Amino acid sequence: MFLGREGCYAADDMFFGESRQQQGVDDETVSKTRDACAEASFSRLQENLENNMKTLSSAVINAIKFLRFQKQQRTSTEE
Repeated sequence: MFLGREGCYAADDMFFGESRQQQGVDDETVSKTRDACAEASFSRLQENLENNMKTLSSAVINAIKFLRFQKQQRTSTEE
């Protein structure tokens, strides 16, 4: 699932909550956490997209093979 930087705000806020200042976590650390979260989320999205493209390519190839097989069957039964 792709969260993006905005989605990481929610994850970050749940982790740090309102006690962020009490824990001594500065804004720079929060920003870096959000950026890292977004980058990891984007990496997962990219990996999923690549896998989906491979699956789609395979499905198209199999469909072409099947259509060729059907055409060959029709041709051989007509002769």
